[in-house]
Amino acid sequence: MRDSHKKHSAVGWLHGGVAVGADIPVLRMAAYMMAMILFPLALVLAWQCCLRAKDSKETVTEAPRAESTSRTKASSSKYCPPRMSWCDLLAVISFNVILVITGIPLWTLAKVGLCFVTCIPQLKTCLASFTRRGIQLWWWIALTMSCWVRIRHEGIEEYCRSLKSLNGKPICIIMNHTSFLDCMLVVVSIPFREMAWSSSIFSNHLFEMPFIGGLSLASDQIRVDFKSQRADDFSADKDQVLEMKAKVRQCLAAGNSLVWCPEGTINGNDPTQVQRFRAAGFEAPVEIDCEIWCVAMVGNPACWPKAGVGGRPSRITMRFFRLCESSKEFMNTMSADPESKDPKRDACIFMANAAREQMQSEVDAICLEGWATSCKPVADSLSRDGEHPSDLDPVAAEVVTGPCTAQPH
Repeated sequence: MRDSHKKHSAVGWLHGGVAVGADIPVLRMAAYMMAMILFPLALVLAWQCCLRAKDSKETVTEAPRAESTSRTKASSSKYCPPRMSWCDLLAVISFNVILVITGIPLWTLAKVGLCFVTCIPQLKTCLASFTRRGIQLWWWIALTMSCWVRIRHEGIEEYCRSLKSLNGKPICIIMNHTSFLDCMLVVVSIPFREMAWSSSIFSNHLFEMPFIGGLSLASDQIRVDFKSQRADDFSADKDQVLEMKAKVRQCLAAGNSLVWCPEGTINGNDPTQVQRFRAAGFEAPVEIDCEIWCVAMVGNPACWPKAGVGGRPSRITMRFFRLCESSKEFMNTMSADPESKDPKRDACIFMANAAREQMQSEVDAICLEGWATSCKPVADSLSRDGEHPSDLDPVAAEVVTGPCTAQPH
């Protein structure tokens, strides 16, 4: 009877403690913070366990194949990041926890601001400027705290000096698209005063994401509605495309900055080979005279692969270089075809091809330096079909996961 009384007393004390703790705001906030930390932790752990279970299942069920067949199929293999060690897993968890915790206050303010904008539409411009600078500050804090992601900037000083001498002239910034990390790195590199007037072209699926969607809407980014999310399908609604082009022209006509990825989608094959640039994205620079800058990046997929969670330890090189000071003067270097039925279309294609060639040249030069983490596809190795690069011997693994190429002599 006495033991039962002690038991009920303990339970009652426990219930009382919980009830009292729930009434204390500090304890309630601590519980919320703990939930925010444990939630991304559980997601990353579940993703890692599913990935390991999938790999082990494929290893057991897959029948051995001939070496000639495996080498033939290796030529079409896509980039596959090396398996995460437990240190990598800890880095990924820390990166995502930092990203979530530092982003929740901004997301909350953005959602509240959207509610005010529905009542007072005149606040839309102020909310967009505030959210853009807030996103830049948020991503800067997250990348700065993630010290295992090393970033090397090249040409950023010249880019900043060029911004001071533009005198109201618009500027376009294009980049090779190999990871979700691309936008974060470029946004952080833009000067803080310029960020308030910089716009980006986003796909419609980003506006539909739970967290990023609210920030994209509050920052008033330019939306393009693709009919399909397939990598080879860029068809879009014609009425929406006209509206999107009008916003792009308005942005450049006001002397602001415009950022976009001419490839249109993340390169999931060989990240060191720049995909074809979409000529339609260069219609605005053809119509409105502007300065065009390019950002070549290598190592981003090693940190944040296309099919995975970001935050792996990596070395990333960003190289800013100017394609032209004047898009109008740049078009004058094109050999015009007198029999062309659409000179504007020809100018867009010329500018897209020229930008891609320069981008590919800079990516090759960065790979040749060998500092950035390699993102070579598995096809570059002579691994057997079904094997992962981390299962190879150290020499073969270095071919896949080591520097892009040998160090220059």
